[in-house]
Amino acid sequence: MGFDLHNHSYFSDGIHSPSTLVKLAKERGLDGLALTDHDTLSDVEEFIEAGRKAEVIAFPGVELTTQHHGVELHILGYGLDYRDQALCRRLYKVIESRIHRAKEIVHRLQRSGIDLAWEDVENVCQNTHGKYVGRPHIYRALKAKGIIGPDPERLGFRYYLGAHGLAYVPHHELPTLEGLDLIRTAHGLPVLAHPGRLDSYNLVRTLKENGLAGIEVFYPTHSLEVTRELLQIAEEYKLFPTGGSDYHGELDAVQMGTATVERRFIKPLLQRYIHRIKPEQERDNLDK
Repeated sequence: MGFDLHNHSYFSDGIHSPSTLVKLAKERGLDGLALTDHDTLSDVEEFIEAGRKAEVIAFPGVELTTQHHGVELHILGYGLDYRDQALCRRLYKVIESRIHRAKEIVHRLQRSGIDLAWEDVENVCQNTHGKYVGRPHIYRALKAKGIIGPDPERLGFRYYLGAHGLAYVPHHELPTLEGLDLIRTAHGLPVLAHPGRLDSYNLVRTLKENGLAGIEVFYPTHSLEVTRELLQIAEEYKLFPTGGSDYHGELDAVQMGTATVERRFIKPLLQRYIHRIKPEQERDNLDK
């Protein structure tokens, strides 16, 4: 079935616990999964322990929201030392900045006549087990108040909160090159997330020169043509291809396992997992 290397728990903007994600992966017959919550590593120990108990390969990870000269880039970090103090301190500051950003988004909605209070967002966040607050929480608050109705194509999200939306506030928390360096310093592998969303791939060379190790090729919204082009880019720049569903848990959204990557593509990541997570006696089978 392959590996789904892009999943979110309720420590950021997903709705399931880390251990529930592992359970779902096992039920769906996946070879393994990664937990990549936004800008936080609060969930990693529970995730790793759940993987051990379920005998599912569970890669610890993170998804950093970064900016490079006005372009928003999401950088996935895999196999890193989730106890790295420099990384943890920086992520704490990022989360604090995200809260200020979320409050500014709500303020802009209010100025536009939208009846949404910060307390409405806090109510949605009651099931969030970390301090993270993002646009998905504001979106859920808008839906909870009936301001946005059924939205299978997420048109409401784009209208209010998208990059060109009514109340959009850009990210300024973390420069991309700093994010790459944070992951590498924590002994992780930085990967460019969902590059199919970008207007061009011109930045890949710069990212590679600054430590990028992989690129997310297999993704639910990537067409066959885009996937093929990204595989060529991965080969050209010697980046290992990854893939994942970007699963958040909503029933009306993309489901876990919708996009996966085969074992043969992710040998660098498997090596990190084998030597850091699994006991010595279990390594031989994983390395095949």
